[in-house]
Parts: sequence; C-alpha cells; structure tokens
Amino acid sequence: MDEVNIVEYDPCWQTLFAQEAERIWQTLGNDLVAEIEHIGSTAVPGMAAKPVIDIMVGVRSLVDAKSAVPRLESLGYVYYPTYLNYFPFPIPVI
Repeated sequence: MDEVNIVEYDPCWQTLFAQEAERIWQTLGNDLVAEIEHIGSTAVPGMAAKPVIDIMVGVRSLVDAKSAVPRLESLGYVYYPTYLNYFPFPIPVI
C-alpha cells in the first residue's frame, strides 16, 4: 500500500487551485465547462491534508465531454477509462 503524506494546511492551495482552474477553463472553454470546483481536503481552510489539489470540472454535456480528453492531456493530465464501468449510467466511450 502506498504511504499517504498528510501536511498542515497551506493557504497557497487556494491560489494553486485558482491558477489551474483558469488553465483548464482557457483550454476547454465556456461552451463545454459549466463550473470548476475545488474539492477534497485541500479545499477545506485550516484542515491538514495530502498536498494534492483535487479538481472537479462540471460539463454541460457528457457527450461533448469526450472532446475534453485530448485537450486536458495537452495540459499534462492522464485519462484513465478504467473507471467508466463504475458509473451508474451509460457514459459514452471515448
């Protein structure tokens, strides 16, 4: 099992999220993105957390979302289709 490193809260996490959210929004655009949220433990002010910024991108259409994969990969993200089977509704396979 991998070791989990928990660190004291860092107020810079909010700034890191804002910068990354802007990068994602600029890459995907308003036609696809409905909202970008900072989620997970780093989003809770004052709480110790693993120092990984968790981001959720809400999209306007799951069908159109498949076009986001190559654009997010161009930012350094990695697509893992393995988890598509866990969704409670059909997801278009990319």
